[in-house]
Amino acid sequence: MENRVEYVGTWLGLSKAGFVTALVNINLRGDVLVHSINVADCKAVIFSGEYAEAIAEIKNKIPELTLYQWSEYNDTRLLEGAADLSCGLNKFEPQPLYADMALSRPRDKLIYIYTSGTTGMPKAAVINNL
Repeated sequence: MENRVEYVGTWLGLSKAGFVTALVNINLRGDVLVHSINVADCKAVIFSGEYAEAIAEIKNKIPELTLYQWSEYNDTRLLEGAADLSCGLNKFEPQPLYADMALSRPRDKLIYIYTSGTTGMPKAAVINNL
């Protein structure tokens, strides 16, 4: 997902729920994108409509990947095989967060941030909770 307010909310919400997120550069395409997804052992990808074409190009290379598309209110183009994340979230009522929801320790992984890959494939820097 490109830089937008939903990006921050999604990342922080996933972190609070105990998921480790990989902040993948939206300019990546093809094999470099596949590499970045595989390095972090991603189970799912959240992307916006602007990035749907790049995901469509690689989705057959990583068929086990679950796809969630954040669509705009006027965007009717949903990538085949992707779940509409924004519509799905709108169906839920806010729920309280519980103290034991995602018990994490200081050295647990929080996110992966990637290098630019100027000397080869992007490398994932693992950031922990400290």
